[in-house]
Amino acid sequence: MKRFLCNIILFLFVALVGYGLLVSLLGGTGLLRNVNFRLGNYGHLASRVQEAADTYPALLDNQLADHSSQDTHNVDVLFLGSSHAYRTFDTRFYDSCGLKTFNLGSSNQTPLQTYVLLQRYLDGLNPKMVVFEVHPDILTNDGVEGAVDMLSNVPVTCAMTRMVWTMHNAKVFNTWIYSIAHRRKIKNFVEDSIVDGFAYVKGGFVETDDVPFQPVAQPPMEIKLDARQMNALRDCLSLLRQRNIPYMLVEVQGSKVLRDSYTNHADFEAAMRQLGDYHYTVLPMSDSLHFYDEDHLNKAGIKMFNEYFIGKLSKSDQ
Repeated sequence: MKRFLCNIILFLFVALVGYGLLVSLLGGTGLLRNVNFRLGNYGHLASRVQEAADTYPALLDNQLADHSSQDTHNVDVLFLGSSHAYRTFDTRFYDSCGLKTFNLGSSNQTPLQTYVLLQRYLDGLNPKMVVFEVHPDILTNDGVEGAVDMLSNVPVTCAMTRMVWTMHNAKVFNTWIYSIAHRRKIKNFVEDSIVDGFAYVKGGFVETDDVPFQPVAQPPMEIKLDARQMNALRDCLSLLRQRNIPYMLVEVQGSKVLRDSYTNHADFEAAMRQLGDYHYTVLPMSDSLHFYDEDHLNKAGIKMFNEYFIGKLSKSDQ
């Protein structure tokens, strides 16, 4: 019996090691369907975290130094969220008003990923205020795409590993294994400033050329908030409150065809208001003139939104 148990343990050990080697060696070849390593994605997360490390040395390699006397490590506003954040909050508008900002958004970033980023970068960036972009599509999301994007472009940390183990998803788990094996590749990667037509702008914003948008009516959609994402969102906000950092929850305006598709948006608004200072304003925009697609603003829409939102920030400071 003892020999049998030893053989079982040995088999499991060899199987686990073999599995790890298989994923590590073949994960980037496309031969394994449940590995989705995407180093250098159109969301430019690799550029964003590298800029954070270069601009705020306390963040480099996650070794947080004493930054209390170094004003260059402080930002006035930190933007967090999905593509609705990094493709909307154009840091150049805020720079022109004398506000030092940084956009730490990422593709399909759900609160599960935001919490990891806050744990790693909040102390170094030391923001006076956080603008947390919230969106119905993101808070109903399983978080897989956002996790894969993060694992592909940010060297693995303990917080990321905890996120992986709580998600119980094979694609996320396998990408995590591959990312650990190729951590140096991620750390040393230098991303092109333009990827698939999306251009990285210093400060974390991503710009793209306008394309004609022809709005098409969307099928009715009920917003069903994901309990795990809502718990992660509460964890993020709790962390900010612990650091005495004020925050705003901001829902970026979507196209009219998207807004009209939601059957219970009022319930979403009520849920966000329970969490804190929630802002959602529908500006006088035209779907065909101010939007890139159903839920992303084009350059004209971005200009209108940021000019409005700068005024909102100014009032909040008074």
